[in-house]
Amino acid sequence: MTETWPQIKRRQQDERITAVQLAVHECGGNMSAAARLLKMSRSSLELMVRNYDLKPKQPKERREDWHNVKR
Repeated sequence: MTETWPQIKRRQQDERITAVQLAVHECGGNMSAAARLLKMSRSSLELMVRNYDLKPKQPKERREDWHNVKR
């Protein structure tokens, strides 16, 4: 059975969402690095994240080093 046009569009959208999620995860939430990995502009990537209501991964909390401690 052949795919209908709406099915094709939905599959393409799902593939784009998966690619964006994987790239952002691979880059540890760094949107600029993820955009470079996907060979697209950072603003385009951020637009896709916003349009598809994706939640970029939050950066890991850094533990305090001796020089970050307030005295």
